[in-house]
Amino acid sequence: AEAGGELEVVEEDLTPAELAAFHAALESEEVGRMVQPWVPWWTLEAARDVRLGPRGLSLIEDVSESEPSSSRPQPGLPPPPSQPLLPLSALTKNPPSPLLPCILPQLLYAYCYTLRRHNGEPDVDALGAGETLLMLWPGTKDPPPPSPVHALRQTLADAVGSGRGGAPHAFFVAVVGDAVQLLRLGRSAVLLALVDAARMASRARSAAEDLEDDAAPERMRQGRKAFVRQLAAVEKKLVFFLAWANELDDGTLESLGDGLALFLEEETANIQAQNEARQRPPATPVPVITEL
Repeated sequence: AEAGGELEVVEEDLTPAELAAFHAALESEEVGRMVQPWVPWWTLEAARDVRLGPRGLSLIEDVSESEPSSSRPQPGLPPPPSQPLLPLSALTKNPPSPLLPCILPQLLYAYCYTLRRHNGEPDVDALGAGETLLMLWPGTKDPPPPSPVHALRQTLADAVGSGRGGAPHAFFVAVVGDAVQLLRLGRSAVLLALVDAARMASRARSAAEDLEDDAAPERMRQGRKAFVRQLAAVEKKLVFFLAWANELDDGTLESLGDGLALFLEEETANIQAQNEARQRPPATPVPVITEL
């Protein structure tokens, strides 16, 4: 298939023999050596320095080139919002729900997981990235979580249960660390993540809307309209969360991240204990001596 002037190959384009050869290359790590590892933007030094204005836009200061401002858009980071964020009071007259701090880590987990699953390039497969994002997106019909830790534990369980790509459990736990790190970076980094997730959903929705029924992947031919509606709901939800998160201070988000860090340490310790148990040599059976 051809998209955006570039040749795009999906599994349906391969013969059974070609598909088997591809999976064999994956298992032998031959493909992995050809793919450059992606560095998550929230691990960059620029992510620690970025500062957005009160309405979520970049702060542009008149400084000399020899003294670059940390407020300017930084290479490797997602672009900030292109329009001023709405105040929360323009979206609702009700006070913010106490569940919002529970849901925010789930949104960040879904975003980070999607980027990691697509090696930081969700645009290469916008539809697939949209499916990945929706897979972990918290639904309105889900029972309200009693705490942020309970919420993130459920999202982690959903990710592990999805069985996508046969990733090890440590991979899913590492994404918990991504969400924690974003929260600890504070308001500006959280806004960049949320607006990037909104763009990701928008591109996936546009790609689905532009598909002809006969050109749509087989998995999407029956549910394409529902897929578009779900992505539109994601975009709408993110408009609300952007407005809400924009009115939080760095300390509030850092405290939320610190609380979830304890959960991360617990999960990491469990993985380490399991690895150590697997590496232990099996116990030697004690011979049984019977009298004749």
